Amino acid sequence: MTINQIIRELEPYNIHLLIVLVLIPSVSWGYGKVASGERWAGSPFKYVYTALVYISSVPGILAAVLTCYALFIERSSLLNINIVVYFMPIISMVATLVLIKRSVDLKHIPGIDRLYGILIVIAITFTVSLAIIKTGIWIFFGSSLLTLFVTAIVLFALLEIGIAKLFGSKSNLEKPTE
Repeated sequence: MTINQIIRELEPYNIHLLIVLVLIPSVSWGYGKVASGERWAGSPFKYVYTALVYISSVPGILAAVLTCYALFIERSSLLNINIVVYFMPIISMVATLVLIKRSVDLKHIPGIDRLYGILIVIAITFTVSLAIIKTGIWIFFGSSLLTLFVTAIVLFALLEIGIAKLFGSKSNLEKPTE
């Protein structure tokens, strides 16, 4: 089953998907009105914010990758794509993050730095893969497209390892006080 077939299978559920994608920022806004301020930092409120961030970010990141793939690699026309599947998760993610940021500082949300890190790594990997495709360099002088995808996956893994080694984890950076 291809990506386009999966998207065609989702078309009858566009209204349901749209309702969910609009509901996530709406809940973020409402929850921001109820649990705003500094009192949330040490309480269970941060887990609700964490859930809202991840519920909106995972589909948003996947939609961003799908949109970039469709526009830059497949060269699909914007007139032929499903707006709800391609753009609404991205809009929902941005709206949710903006609304939550108005209520609380995002640095207090568990795992937000990892989420930003994966966004950066995906962007770098996509840019390198796109550069390889656009320049017409076919790996090993005319290999298959599978070789190109394997190379992109290897680049992704190397970037992930390199970034982890470059910045390290927070546990490595913090020295225990005696």
